[in-house]
Amino acid sequence: MKKRTIWATENQSHNWDTVIWTDESTIELGECPGRQHVTRLPGEEYLHECIQPTFHSGRKSMMVWGAIAHRQKGPLIRLDMSPEETGEAENPKKKKGRGMNGSKYVIQVLQGPLKSFVEELEGERGHGMLVVEDGAPGHRSKLTKNARSELGIKQLTHPPKSPDLNPIEPLWYLLKNRIADIPGSANTLDKLWEAAQKVWEEITPEEIRKFTGTMQDRVEAVTKANGWHTKY
Repeated sequence: MKKRTIWATENQSHNWDTVIWTDESTIELGECPGRQHVTRLPGEEYLHECIQPTFHSGRKSMMVWGAIAHRQKGPLIRLDMSPEETGEAENPKKKKGRGMNGSKYVIQVLQGPLKSFVEELEGERGHGMLVVEDGAPGHRSKLTKNARSELGIKQLTHPPKSPDLNPIEPLWYLLKNRIADIPGSANTLDKLWEAAQKVWEEITPEEIRKFTGTMQDRVEAVTKANGWHTKY
């Protein structure tokens, strides 16, 4: 709460045209976004027809990374998380480094799509750009910090546990809902990725602005809530 309140105070008059918001998201085969409801009679809550199964294993998924700026959509990339690519398949007991660690983040994101998007916007807008990243371990590693410094990528502080302060978050919900509406998108991971690219390409600047244009309101909401989470 304290860190969120400080963040809101520091950003009361921020120019949000100078900001790029980034995030990763996992998309699963057969995923149905949102909360589902069921109409049932008393005593039927545990019937098979009334229960949505959970998947503790065996459900295939992919991780994507995306970036947006005010009124502008950035790249969407499919992150390579395969054990074979990272060498983890040779030692399945070695858990350290699995997921989006610093090395993967630097190679797949910082040195490629993020750096290019920063340079593109700085050229178009005529001023420097600040990048928002959450507190994931891969974003905080020493390797990642050194790479940002070498690449000239500057950050805007993002308070911990604050998805309501990153306008790219609702875009993931929109993306997943539209993917689910595409026939065949749940057949394979490659089909899922094709659908994700199609949906991302069709997202309009107006839809981006719908979320990025609320940043000043989000700042004020955090202040009024004394650092508690907001409706965003």
